[in-house]
Amino acid sequence: MRSIRNKLLASYLAVVLTVLAIFWLTQVVFIERTYTRFMVGRLKNYGEEIINILGVPEPDPSKLSAAIEESGAEVTAVTKDNRVIFTTATMMGMMMRNVIPYSGNTPKTFRYTHPHFGTEYMAMSLPFTYNGIQANMILSIPVTQISQNVDLFKREFTYIAIASIIIATLISLILSNGITRPIIKLKKAAKEIAEGNAGIKIKPETRDEIGDLASTMDEMSMRLSEIEKLRQNLIANISHDLKTPLGVIKGYAEMIRDTDIDREKSYKYLAIISKEADRMSNMINDILALSQIQAGVTKPRMAVFNMKELISDVLDTFEGEIYERNLEVEFSIDDLNVYADRELIRRVLVNIIGNAISSMEDSGLLSITSEIQDKEALFKISDTGRGIKEKDLEHIFDRYYKASEGGTGLGLAIVKEILTLHRSKYDINSTEGKGTTFTFTLPRS
Repeated sequence: MRSIRNKLLASYLAVVLTVLAIFWLTQVVFIERTYTRFMVGRLKNYGEEIINILGVPEPDPSKLSAAIEESGAEVTAVTKDNRVIFTTATMMGMMMRNVIPYSGNTPKTFRYTHPHFGTEYMAMSLPFTYNGIQANMILSIPVTQISQNVDLFKREFTYIAIASIIIATLISLILSNGITRPIIKLKKAAKEIAEGNAGIKIKPETRDEIGDLASTMDEMSMRLSEIEKLRQNLIANISHDLKTPLGVIKGYAEMIRDTDIDREKSYKYLAIISKEADRMSNMINDILALSQIQAGVTKPRMAVFNMKELISDVLDTFEGEIYERNLEVEFSIDDLNVYADRELIRRVLVNIIGNAISSMEDSGLLSITSEIQDKEALFKISDTGRGIKEKDLEHIFDRYYKASEGGTGLGLAIVKEILTLHRSKYDINSTEGKGTTFTFTLPRS
């Protein structure tokens, strides 16, 4: 019973069997009573028809015979003093005066037993006037006739119930298979994805929740495939990016060791080694930072600090690059305090401002402004650099995704995770060839 198909099949059959059982029991219990009522009504109708035929001055014998025959009953007419006017059964008519009581002016239904044969009858007695004499028209049928018909109905109901169970079982099998087939397909697809085959296509077979799940899994499979490709590219890029500074470090270290160089050149080579080591350290720090944030290891240490001072401090670290690239800086920040993790927000600023500066080759405008919005402060960092391609913009926050040849594709992924930790509203707008604007909010203090 572990499979969904068997559970669905059992559920369908349980409902069908319950309904059929109620229906069958109802018929078995009430069919005899219902059929008896029907026969009583039938006898009454034929009795009234026979009375109407006899009520005319000259009754038509053929109509009378036809009505009696159609009724299927033994018909006897008796007077108030139990004198038989006529009967369709001679023997019954002769004994009727001792067996059937006179019912007066009220229609009555009763049962009686034949005094000699022991046959039980059900009778309908109707009052009427015959040649000015008060009489009763009595129509009788054997109770066995009712019992036989009731038994026949019961057998038919039983056959119908059995046939319904068989049909319901087949329909339940078809329905349960139809529901579980796409689920089994999704299970196989999930197993393949778990085994590393992330690029499989899952075609939805239905337009219901299962179809929605298939579409979601298909999208997840594609995303996992993309992430895997990005991860592989990251490994290749990091390997290349680490190999380059390592080669530089090794080369300059060997020059210092193996050649007789003056102090000035030694300092120069050591500065290059230090710079390349810093580049490697930053790369590794980015990977560790993203992993720790996503694993929940990094918890924001919330405190009040001055945002203007922090941005000024970050700009100071880029002063050399700003000067080399001949950039103009527009710095218009309100002197306001925010409530956030200072070091994490510093990393956000370093990433965003660093990207803005890197996008402008020679001359350009770096604009940093703020805007007070009720309990929040909106910060806007804009540049007039090369911008971001439209196809890259929707993936710009994805980890490992690189919109340009430089970097590891982790910077903005880290920015996204940090701002999400702070419940910040952030956005990026860019036009290729014109520049990029990044906005984010922080709570004011």
